[in-house]
Amino acid sequence: GSGLVFAGINYNKIDSFHQKDVLKQMISGNFRIGKILHKLNTLSCTDVTGFGLANHLINLINRNNNSIGFSIKLSNVPTFKGVDQCLKMNVRSTFFEQNYQSAKNFICFNKNLTSKKEVLFDPQTVGGLLFVISKNSKKNVLNLLKENEVEYSIIGSVDKYKPVINI
Repeated sequence: GSGLVFAGINYNKIDSFHQKDVLKQMISGNFRIGKILHKLNTLSCTDVTGFGLANHLINLINRNNNSIGFSIKLSNVPTFKGVDQCLKMNVRSTFFEQNYQSAKNFICFNKNLTSKKEVLFDPQTVGGLLFVISKNSKKNVLNLLKENEVEYSIIGSVDKYKPVINI
């Protein structure tokens, strides 16, 4: 939601104090996880940047020759403070529409979704890393993340042989 926070501030919809957490993330970046990434034994990995989460998920699908898809639990996707306010006021970042148009044909939405689905198309600045791990390595990976004080969220799972994103 970094794009939403900055757009909300730019359009005077939210207070500028909401940028505090975004800037903190931008400054620290992915330093902690970068130090241990080689130990995580990821099956696939990408950073989440200007193309938004949805397009980076599509990138992972394409890397696997369209043999996988993903089921994402939207409530598990972390957002910055101020994002919900922006969504309620229909604030969108500059590249929202372009990101949405690029991803819309790969996404199957649950009919009961709220406006939070728009965070999937929000361009990120120094976003987190999105990676896929095997079920067998999950416990080890989570332990490594905790030991190294890396914030993480399990946002979904792999769907084999369905090259779409189910939300």
